[in-house]
Amino acid sequence: MKKKFVRIIATVAGAILALTVAPVAQALPNYRREMVTFGDSFTANGGTPGRGSPSPGNGLKACWNDTANWPHQTAAALGYSLADYSWNGTSVWLDAYVTDAIISGHIGPNTKEVVFMYGGLQPGSHVDAVANAAAPNIPKGSTYRGLLDMQFRKIRAVAPNARITMTNYLPMTVNDVACIVNAGPGMRVNTLVPGATTYEETYAREIGNAAAALNVNFIDVHTKGKTHDACQPNPALRWTTIVPTPDAPATMPAHPTDAGHTGMANIITSALRS
Repeated sequence: MKKKFVRIIATVAGAILALTVAPVAQALPNYRREMVTFGDSFTANGGTPGRGSPSPGNGLKACWNDTANWPHQTAAALGYSLADYSWNGTSVWLDAYVTDAIISGHIGPNTKEVVFMYGGLQPGSHVDAVANAAAPNIPKGSTYRGLLDMQFRKIRAVAPNARITMTNYLPMTVNDVACIVNAGPGMRVNTLVPGATTYEETYAREIGNAAAALNVNFIDVHTKGKTHDACQPNPALRWTTIVPTPDAPATMPAHPTDAGHTGMANIITSALRS
């Protein structure tokens, strides 16, 4: 009788477990994304009128990204489902976004690509850039690399087949000239910023150094984006702008233009395909 009772309890428990676990097991693949992206406003482009897309995080404050930003364009070109965790202002709290992506199930065994265009607002990345300009890539304590290393380890634990990629940023200046306003002949305001272009290149190179040190893939968006700075006379080739103009629309000042997001998407898509 006792054995029969135990069998009945085990059967009921098994049925309850099946009812509670099976739906979750079936639902998770629907939430896992093939491509997941992280970045600041250079990626999110949040605030574009009429092109808002809610961030995917379940445990985060709602954030709206641009449905035409480079992550959305890249995922569409590759035919991948996307969880775009980029967020205007992303800084040292990147850890919360990666954690949410994992807990929410957006990063998992089906994830193929995880791309970070991250660092512009992370103070440690600039410390590294200055330090390594004087003493190239000498091992040192780095809050930037340390934070990213922790994220990459978490991602690899749940998505061992995913490729992790870091990218740098598009150039804003050329030959230390910043084109504050670039709206055609007679409507151009330039200013000389000594050392600006050199620092942009130093910073771009440091992100590549970090990717190599952390053993992840790297896409040099900065180098491939040269001749597309804010001073370009052709608005179709002007991928960044300081003051947005009607012929080179941008969501925010000192950010990529709409053409810039398409340009970055083309660079990143091509690199990921290869």
